[in-house]
Amino acid sequence: MSDPFEDFLRQRGLPQWGKDDPRALQVRARGKAQQRDRTDRTDRKITPPACPVCGGSMVLRTAQKGAKAGSRFWGCAGYPACKGTRPVAG
Repeated sequence: MSDPFEDFLRQRGLPQWGKDDPRALQVRARGKAQQRDRTDRTDRKITPPACPVCGGSMVLRTAQKGAKAGSRFWGCAGYPACKGTRPVAG
């Protein structure tokens, strides 16, 4: 470990373990077990509607600006060529 880092640990009363120390490995394994699940949580059962303008498929989007910012809507997968939208039912 570098001197400034060792000083940092010493000043705070923290243990100075090497990366292969069994205690460090144990703490690292516990941290990995507690990590949040970052998998996609979209509902795969939802069938996207057909675009009312071009008839193509639509994707679920979130409004970024305006009065409806944050609300979900269906937008055409062909955007920007097709600007067809549809509200999310339910």
